Amino acid sequence: MIWAKSRQNGMRARVYGRARAPISRRNPSPSVASARAGGGIRVFPWGWKVEMAEIFLGYAAIRQLSQFFAALVFFHASEYALAIAIHGRSDVSVSSLLISKQYIVAMSCALLEYVIEIFLFPELKEYMWISNFGLVMVIVGELIRKGAVLTARHAFTHTIRTYHEDNHELITHGIYRYEEFFLRQFFGSQYDEYAEQVPSGLPFVK
Repeated sequence: MIWAKSRQNGMRARVYGRARAPISRRNPSPSVASARAGGGIRVFPWGWKVEMAEIFLGYAAIRQLSQFFAALVFFHASEYALAIAIHGRSDVSVSSLLISKQYIVAMSCALLEYVIEIFLFPELKEYMWISNFGLVMVIVGELIRKGAVLTARHAFTHTIRTYHEDNHELITHGIYRYEEFFLRQFFGSQYDEYAEQVPSGLPFVK
């Protein structure tokens, strides 16, 4: 492993490969020049050359990864906090964090995708508008979900209930009123006929 300096940003960058004789700054070899100009990973006849600083310290890539972790932390922490606030600490378990083995596998795949893109397709990390659009979608989704939780309050649980409890009630106001409204708007009498034929599956609710 040898160390080099990037002329563009002055940051130290690790260059992986076999150590070679000192290279003239004025007349670098074509391979090194290509590696510096590429700003990422390129395969050359003599091996891999990776400018790690330009990749991992790039503003866009770091911001995207930070947004990803911030969204995860906020979602799980807020879900747990709301569960405690609504149901009480005694009725809330670690399962309210909504972290399962399958979920961990899914998030691990998401991180693997990020790393693969960083190494093989670093140019994809330069489109900040895509990241910003995704962030807006996350915020909108969180507003809708948190609105649903606060509207339903005790009727909202992280686990599916198959039995009726005294504090259960049918929520028809707030964001929940739009479900039936749009179904009837989209399908009209067809949905009404379907609703009459199919039981809801909820106790005491037709």
